[in-house]
Amino acid sequence: MKFDNIPSALVDKVEAELLEEEEVLWIGRPESGMTAIRSSLLATTAPIALVAAIMALVSGAVLVMAGSEAEEIPWIAFALPVLIVGLVMCGQLLAHLFSATRSTYAITDHRVLILTGNSVKSFGPEDIEFIERKMQGDDVGDILFTTQVTSHSSQYGKQIQSTAVGFKGIANVRAVEALMLRTFRDRDNQHAKRKNRLKVEDAEDKADGEIAYYDSSSQQASR
Repeated sequence: MKFDNIPSALVDKVEAELLEEEEVLWIGRPESGMTAIRSSLLATTAPIALVAAIMALVSGAVLVMAGSEAEEIPWIAFALPVLIVGLVMCGQLLAHLFSATRSTYAITDHRVLILTGNSVKSFGPEDIEFIERKMQGDDVGDILFTTQVTSHSSQYGKQIQSTAVGFKGIANVRAVEALMLRTFRDRDNQHAKRKNRLKVEDAEDKADGEIAYYDSSSQQASR
């Protein structure tokens, strides 16, 4: 499962990104274009439908309030905002589709990597908000682990969209999920131990400082 039949060129590309003493645990990529496309469609069509429904309700409310004067309002005043939002959302959808089918994924003993073209995104343990598995077939699916929030302004205010980030349409999805859980649970435990050790050392340093301060004060008082 480690490289999941990945071409050697992609393996070399991932290994070129490794830090000193960093080890690759797994490399993969979308199992098929249609699986990745289905994942992206599910992630982006819901916001599109929501925005379209809201704009339809707003347009309907304006027409009702306008009453007899509605005929004087040009139809383009309602169609243009919907068209603009639709184009923006479609652009985002196409970008997701293009990205999902060209991505290479990797898990190391330090972080998660997503390589798309010349872009390399790195996610350390502190960036992994959750680990969620979504099945889409016989041991094929998505592993999602963080969210990306984007926003754009329109005449209706600021529109915010949250998109799940992770491995889309990969094979052996259960095994990859288990690997992520083991790897980053262990690193979380190590991080907690280091944090507690630093707290103890900091407390000891403060205690030593207070002792030195009292000793200095006692010497000055005796003089």
